[in-house]
Amino acid sequence: MRGVPGVSYAAPLLRSAATIRTPDGKIEIVSVSGLDGATLIGLPCKQVAGLRDALNSPDSVFIDAVGARKLFGTQNPAGINLELKISAQSSPGVVDSSPSSTARVLLYTKYSNALNFVPGSRNRLSFILVETEAGVDPAVVVQRIEQRTGLRARLSRDFAQDGIGFIFQQYNLLPSLTAAENAAVPLIAAGLKRSKAIERASALLDRLNISQQADEYPRTMSGGQQQRVNPPPRWTQNRGVA
Repeated sequence: MRGVPGVSYAAPLLRSAATIRTPDGKIEIVSVSGLDGATLIGLPCKQVAGLRDALNSPDSVFIDAVGARKLFGTQNPAGINLELKISAQSSPGVVDSSPSSTARVLLYTKYSNALNFVPGSRNRLSFILVETEAGVDPAVVVQRIEQRTGLRARLSRDFAQDGIGFIFQQYNLLPSLTAAENAAVPLIAAGLKRSKAIERASALLDRLNISQQADEYPRTMSGGQQQRVNPPPRWTQNRGVA
């Protein structure tokens, strides 16, 4: 990856679910992030406790502040061992990971450690984070990476659009659009033709048993119907995270 013209640096990133056992016997499903050992890219910038360099110690992990409170309450988690698979890992630091897209406790460690902590590859997601050289169009570098490596490359904004969606507590329907048109808005914004977007959104409404409301406006629908119209815009884009 570093040999691709226009790439300034490339760093691996691993994300995986794992199970830990705390010293008091608690079992908790956590999310483990494996970071590039040289740069620690991906580690939250705000350090709540401990020193950033402590992550370079053998078998060490950092825990997010919310997760630390969940597992240890007011107790300082620094130095506490967490049984992660076959090893006992110390937690020398706490970081602020907010806002987070998951309710799980977040652990951060070096990529090499993460490979040992979460053996197997079934539930692991590995990425390569790339920064382009100054003055080089990132979109051009994306094309070069795909051509030279055969891997799928995405700009950061496209990656976020592909992988993350939001379901709001409020209905957030546009009053001047029908139910099907409301459900199609994100697809149209993503570049899909209006007719195709409405067709796909209508199919989702049918799955939710409200296809009869497809041509109705929000003001004529009940609160429950509006709630069911609200999720499809996020579902129609096959988002990995909601």
